[in-house]
Amino acid sequence: MKPKSNLNDGEELLGIYQDNSRWIDRLFSTASKRTVGFSTEINQFLPIVIGNLYITNQRVIFEDKASKNVNFSIFYDNISLISGDDARLLVAGNVKIHVKKPVIDNRELYRFSIKTGENIAGFIEHNFLNK
Repeated sequence: MKPKSNLNDGEELLGIYQDNSRWIDRLFSTASKRTVGFSTEINQFLPIVIGNLYITNQRVIFEDKASKNVNFSIFYDNISLISGDDARLLVAGNVKIHVKKPVIDNRELYRFSIKTGENIAGFIEHNFLNK
């Protein structure tokens, strides 16, 4: 599954993360271990918009699956700090991206619910931010 967003010249798709949350999680906009979503609140993880996350060699792309028009991308040169946690027994994983300039909503922090958040954040930091 490719993103709806057009990729730039020389941009390669490196990772595709699709939402596999339960119907009850989608109904209440909550996160579980299988959820891929974007937090609509700045200071907390809930509610979230369910969607797909794409990692390329230039940016992180989020596209919602709930027709809420929450589609955006964060280029690596705009990231000041990235961190994440992998999912645990009863806790959803997450990725937190601090940006230099806001992408949407005039915010400096974007939170995503995703099972392998620590691995994704480490991969991006190691391969694209420390250069």
